[in-house]
Amino acid sequence: MLPPKSKKNDGRTSDLAFLWMLTTLGAEWRQWQELAAKWMATQTLGISDKREALGRFFESYIAEYAPYAISDLSLFFKGYQGHKCSSEEFEQIIRSTVAASANIQKGMNYAYEFIDFVVKDVFSEKDNYGNLVPLVLNPLRKIKKGYVATETVRNPLPYRYIQNLRQILCPLPDKTELTIIGQNLKQEEKLLPAWHYRHFKYWVWAQHAGSDWFEVGPELIDKNDPDCVWRTREVTRKGKKITLYQIWSPVKAMMIFIKLHLPLRSSQVRMLDSGEADTWRYENGRWILNTRHDFALGSAKRPFGKGIFRRIYDTMTGLYSTGLYINTNKTADQNKNELERGYIIPWQNEEVLYWLEKLRNWQEKYNPIAKPTECTLLLRKHIHHQGSDRQLKSMGEIAFLFRDASARGEDKQKPIPYNASDSFWYQLLLELENQLAARGDTLDNDERLKLVVDYPEGRMKGTATLFPLHSLRVSLITAYTMDTQLPLPVISKLLAGHTRLLMTIYYNKITPSVMADKMSEAHDTLDVKSRLSVRNFLKDASMEQIQCRMAYHSEGSIQTALVNRNPIGWEERSCGLCLMGGNTVKPDEINTLGGCWNGGVLIKDSGSAASRIYESVPHGPQNCIRCRWFITEARFLPALNAQFNQLSYRAHQASALSVEIEGELDIRKRAVRTVLTK
Repeated sequence: MLPPKSKKNDGRTSDLAFLWMLTTLGAEWRQWQELAAKWMATQTLGISDKREALGRFFESYIAEYAPYAISDLSLFFKGYQGHKCSSEEFEQIIRSTVAASANIQKGMNYAYEFIDFVVKDVFSEKDNYGNLVPLVLNPLRKIKKGYVATETVRNPLPYRYIQNLRQILCPLPDKTELTIIGQNLKQEEKLLPAWHYRHFKYWVWAQHAGSDWFEVGPELIDKNDPDCVWRTREVTRKGKKITLYQIWSPVKAMMIFIKLHLPLRSSQVRMLDSGEADTWRYENGRWILNTRHDFALGSAKRPFGKGIFRRIYDTMTGLYSTGLYINTNKTADQNKNELERGYIIPWQNEEVLYWLEKLRNWQEKYNPIAKPTECTLLLRKHIHHQGSDRQLKSMGEIAFLFRDASARGEDKQKPIPYNASDSFWYQLLLELENQLAARGDTLDNDERLKLVVDYPEGRMKGTATLFPLHSLRVSLITAYTMDTQLPLPVISKLLAGHTRLLMTIYYNKITPSVMADKMSEAHDTLDVKSRLSVRNFLKDASMEQIQCRMAYHSEGSIQTALVNRNPIGWEERSCGLCLMGGNTVKPDEINTLGGCWNGGVLIKDSGSAASRIYESVPHGPQNCIRCRWFITEARFLPALNAQFNQLSYRAHQASALSVEIEGELDIRKRAVRTVLTK
């Protein structure tokens, strides 16, 4: 008899039919397995969490505390030999094995919902009116989060450091090199933007940072292609020395590079479509009919378009321009077919388009596909939170731009795994940290600026950073919001999907040419201000000095920020410091990130930090003096005094206007009474 499979190898992480129960736990679990599979088939959201919750319910509770109910479901409700299943007992077991309060809540509530389904499906009968009447009671109940967790906050990365990270990945030509390039131009040739003179072969740091090399035949290597980075390795196989040929895959580095340019979620970048099946093909800044692939869809009259490159008619110029189509948008995609999903960014970002086109061309040459990939074939490692069959089917087929060339077999046609870039991001931030230390950028007490978590010698190194990869989205949006004069409708197009901006998007139509002008102006402004902003927030970054000399509203909030935050994220304002980096954007990925949107008073307390609800800053974003994240000191008194005088003047004006209106109202009331008495 074969030994039972271990948890790691029984396939449970992707088994929505719970067949692992029959091999790992035994055939006597058949009825539970069938009901679990039947219930899971009805679910469309939170698939991974529900699968894990049921697995924990079966193994930790039924198998250990109610084994009598394994082969007889009715005993789960009736009890056996003095023992009855209860919610209190189950909750105690979960709390002893699960740490996060959110997972405790999910474990209890999803088990309750499943048992409720079992009651309706197996232990209910119809009455005379056709209504289902339960024959047993559900012994479980739902719970709310109720255990204490320390509040943590994360900070946006300053825009200057985002620029530094871009330069590490893709070193642009300096002035000397550009001068030489200009001298070698032909008579009528113009000097192009710096990034036009770069190819993947220049991404030297990225080539040494990751294990993104994959074995190929020597015939696939094109020594004349500046985007084909290759090497040879001498190895011994079966006692013989052979030469291996390897090509470097730029996919992982490109994913980070795009996130450093666009405020997109990591999952959105990984799911981008290359456009290889589109009717129109973007090539060297022009649009041509796609004759390269026989699996291309649509026609000139009825074009098909799902790729990142989006052909947009610009009503202001009468020409076609190129925007970006983001084919996924989280919860906004629910109940939409594959062509209705996502949103368009009508911004012709030439640098981003240049590198996206390079990546598409590289994939076509070194990791080609015969057709787009059906999303139903994606595994949990590709989409992180496992989706239901219905969800995956609604996504249709995608020619993945960020497909994993360094993978094996069919995985080469699928996107890189959700956690593939964690180590790369850690190394990239560590490189920037070392560069900052080398050029003398430190705190005022000469302490080293920290971007990553240090790991002691002899201990396994992790990938934890002080600036998570998904905080880049907030960092870019904050930079555009705070340091530029971009109109809200333009930022709305970049956010595309935040409900509090939907009305602005609805009532404003932005043409690609207007978007391009505004974004160009914004980038120029950011370049100028980024140098100053870094100097400003380093000026008074000593935590000891801040605790002794500063004034603030909420001691708890300030203590949280001082203990858990890195000084890099503090931003100097006109009358003090914002310990949330001037963040005005409510994130959809990090619940505990602070900013204007939760800078007000506590309106609902909770033991769990993620469940506490704070009001937004009174009278709107950037009203810093009313914010719990705001901290100030004596040297800001002139600015505070000026702001007080300004507010006093406005209050006086409002008071005078109120008196004037009340006087007019009294006159009209008297006139009305006079008319009525006649």
